[in-house]
Amino acid sequence: RPPRSTLSSSSAASDVYKRQLQYIVPYFVQANVWVITALDLGVATARDNLMFLNGDFGPFALQVFWPSAGVHSIIIYSLVMMAFLIKMRIPRNRKIVYFAIGIFGTIFVNMIRIFSLSVYALKVTTDPEAWEEFHSVAGEIMFLPWLFIFLLVVTAIETKRLKKLESQKESKNNS
Repeated sequence: RPPRSTLSSSSAASDVYKRQLQYIVPYFVQANVWVITALDLGVATARDNLMFLNGDFGPFALQVFWPSAGVHSIIIYSLVMMAFLIKMRIPRNRKIVYFAIGIFGTIFVNMIRIFSLSVYALKVTTDPEAWEEFHSVAGEIMFLPWLFIFLLVVTAIETKRLKKLESQKESKNNS
């Protein structure tokens, strides 16, 4: 790594940003270790962003960084959902609730992703190449359906709500 003085200010700012995003990773790793232990799937221990697993096929170590912990999907979710909610005729409080529910849902999906990667190492294989193949598709396989389903559910709820409001207006006008 080049000395700090040779880095541009945008690169230094990017490093700070990445360190801040990395801050949440140890909590995800600890939660994953807790679930693995509670379900008795193997031996799992954690230290910072490192997870040490020992399962049916031997030991395996995982190092989790913020992109793998799903920070990218949270950013993508936020951008998509903001654009989606801006276009919908929904009261602001409902938009905030939908946005918050979606953030928690996205975090939960990312926890499932980390868990599934761990289970793959514990129960399927500790071969790094096979594990990397699974890792390369696991995030998109879980995040994109979640995002699509969540958007469909919000649309269905709001369409039903708007139809109900319109029918109530018509009832009042006909009275």
